[in-house]
Amino acid sequence: MHLIGKIKSINQKEILLEKASWIADSGRFHDALKTGELNEVEPFINDVILNRDCIVDASEWNHNYQMFKNELRTFEVERVG
Repeated sequence: MHLIGKIKSINQKEILLEKASWIADSGRFHDALKTGELNEVEPFINDVILNRDCIVDASEWNHNYQMFKNELRTFEVERVG
C-alpha cells in the first residue's frame, strides 16, 4: 500500500498525515519515484493515522503530488528529526 502526504505530527506509535492520498496504481514503481507520475490516486477526506509498527519502508517524495485525478497539488517535504 502506497500513501503520500505531508507529515503533520509524529508520536511514539503513530504518524499523522495531512493532505494524504492512497496510490491505487503507481505504474512502474521506479518510474513513479523518478518522474512523480502516478496512474491512479485516491485522496483521503480527513487526516490519516499510520501505525509506525506497520511501516515496512518509506521514501521521500520530492515531486508534486496528485490529490485528485488530473489535478496537481504541491507540498514541501519535511524532514523529521
